[in-house]
Amino acid sequence: MARPVIPRSLRARLLALWLLLLASAAATGYLLFAFYSQSADVQVGQAEVAVARACREIVDRTAFVTGAMASTRIVDASLRADLADAVSVALARSPGVEGGVWTAAEGSVAYAFPTYEGTGPKTDLPSAERESIAQINADALRTERPAALRRPSRTQALLLQA
Repeated sequence: MARPVIPRSLRARLLALWLLLLASAAATGYLLFAFYSQSADVQVGQAEVAVARACREIVDRTAFVTGAMASTRIVDASLRADLADAVSVALARSPGVEGGVWTAAEGSVAYAFPTYEGTGPKTDLPSAERESIAQINADALRTERPAALRRPSRTQALLLQA
């Protein structure tokens, strides 16, 4: 007895194989993107914790420098230098974190980035973020509570804490 012949062309088999490979590639791409997004979110979350910790450290160090007269003391060159030193010490154990001291009247009075990997010390406030820094500090002053800002971009995230 003869078996019925089912036509199975090579073209149909190759098309099915190609469709399976395409589906597998799409699923792999989706999983890789999902893993990348989750790991990036986790890294940004950990960075937010590190920035908040560094901000508290700056507050503690500068409170020690300014003492009880913080609200009435004039910010002269000597105090600016002391505050910059305090900020530098506060951020020394926070790789990649830069920060400073801001006043409503004068803006930035101290800035440090002790873990900067350039050729020399970085002591200037980033001009590109000056407006965002002023806004976050104004928000913190107005609400009398800590304020935070997360601004993600395609390749990095800017985290501000005041």
